[in-house]
Amino acid sequence: MKVRDGWRLDGVLSVSRAIGDLPFKNSGLSAEPEITRFDLEDNQETLILTTDGLLHSLSLKAITDSFTNLKTQGFSYGQIAKQICQQAIDNGVKDNVTIIFVDLTKYFKSGEDEPLEVAS
Repeated sequence: MKVRDGWRLDGVLSVSRAIGDLPFKNSGLSAEPEITRFDLEDNQETLILTTDGLLHSLSLKAITDSFTNLKTQGFSYGQIAKQICQQAIDNGVKDNVTIIFVDLTKYFKSGEDEPLEVAS
């Protein structure tokens, strides 16, 4: 498997999209996910999930700074997501751009000891 140009399989297909593509099965691609677990602290307010396309256009710092600035101004998560994705598009990104915000304050206020599950 040749991975180059920002995690492209054989320089052609994004690794995240190659899992179901039969022509690439002999390249060593696995559908086994890499899972990382970590404890959340009660001072963490928002979990940000994003695609690599967005991160190719905007730095993590730019994303978090935009989020903080817009949230302070009273924008909703949906409005913030649209603005950040539009920034990436305006920067000329060619890949897909997606961002999801998870409000952790509701989880911590609930007093639940159960793991936080996010489903789409």
